[in-house]
Amino acid sequence: METEAAQYQVSPGLKPSSKYMARYSSIPIATYLWGEKSHEQYAKSLPTHSGNVEAGSLIGDGTYEDVERLVSEALRMIAHIYDTAELSAPQEATELAAIRLSEDLQTWKRQQHQAGRALPRKGFGLKRTPQSMLKSLGAEHWPLPLQTNNSVFGVVWANLAIGACDFETLCSNYCGDMAFYYEHGYHKVFPEFQDTINDLGHGHRHALSTFAGPYRRKAAAQGIRYIRGKVDLETMHYRNLPGKSARVDRRTMQVVSFSESSLIGMAAEAMKRGFDPAAVMADMVFSSPATDVVDVGSDLGNSEIMNSFLNTSDVTNSGVVTEDILRTVYDAYSYTCARIFTERWTTPTAKMNAQLYPWHILNDRHFFFRRIVLGYAKVRRTKPDQREADLNETFDENLHTTGFSRSLQNACDGHDTCNQ
Repeated sequence: METEAAQYQVSPGLKPSSKYMARYSSIPIATYLWGEKSHEQYAKSLPTHSGNVEAGSLIGDGTYEDVERLVSEALRMIAHIYDTAELSAPQEATELAAIRLSEDLQTWKRQQHQAGRALPRKGFGLKRTPQSMLKSLGAEHWPLPLQTNNSVFGVVWANLAIGACDFETLCSNYCGDMAFYYEHGYHKVFPEFQDTINDLGHGHRHALSTFAGPYRRKAAAQGIRYIRGKVDLETMHYRNLPGKSARVDRRTMQVVSFSESSLIGMAAEAMKRGFDPAAVMADMVFSSPATDVVDVGSDLGNSEIMNSFLNTSDVTNSGVVTEDILRTVYDAYSYTCARIFTERWTTPTAKMNAQLYPWHILNDRHFFFRRIVLGYAKVRRTKPDQREADLNETFDENLHTTGFSRSLQNACDGHDTCNQ
């Protein structure tokens, strides 16, 4: 234990205070190191949120058995989809759609490339975090896979925003959530990757002794089961997958997206602490489009068939990706996150979603600012229309956009520095 604690320590100058921001939240804000407080008392103070009806029916009470059931169902679903890639006749592979950019988008892309405005290939997220940043975190001696930009500005940053039972458990959570990077190939690059997850994450003795600690780590193992299963399927079938997208309905999209987050342990811990399971489920589902929006271009031509933008019936019905479709789907998903960031922004899974864009920006994987600059000509010049809806309202049962939304309550003025 002394070795573990010495190797993974964080020494903040002051413990964060929630008093200032409490007036901006309808949810009681937990202390950063919530192990110091009564778990039962805090759980009783948490509300059940309105909406998220279908998400609630899927996650149930948010027990470990519910998590295991959803992961098993997601694996069965994607295994069936991947298996159809081997059918000899394309018309028989009804679960996969051949997709392409519309002619006008292909022309625009070709013109950009001819002018020298081209994106490099998507990176691997393996660049080491600057030494100054590692030193400020006390992370100079962390395992190498945890010292990359991908990790520091991903699972580390998210967990730093959320907090934990105590600091030793917080550092263990970093290591356990590293399973997220199976899909990024970390297990092929870092020999110590699996040991970091097993020994310092899921097997950390102190973390296993804390409230919700064993539950989080047991659920996280289900997340690993999913992502490793998906990687194995993708490796087996990848030659037949470029230019393809899975045809899924709304229910399938939500079941798969819950596991696609690869952060099931984080969600399970939140539900164990008393946060509304339906809202947690909705938050985890949203993390897929929040990530996939950056990957639409690269996923279009590679073996990734589970992109929540390209999985919509808006795309798969015709197989043509148009600018109008992308805007319509973007709007639909944006409505589903409005209440995440305005009503329950203090919850663990909402904070995880809030950290996705700092991750996109600071990680070297997506070349985020270059994408913004090169795509600026396509930016809409209209004032944001702040609206909200649940996913089962913005998409029909076949995962086609409905156009439905309602005005967001307590919307701000929409300026760069808003009035709220």
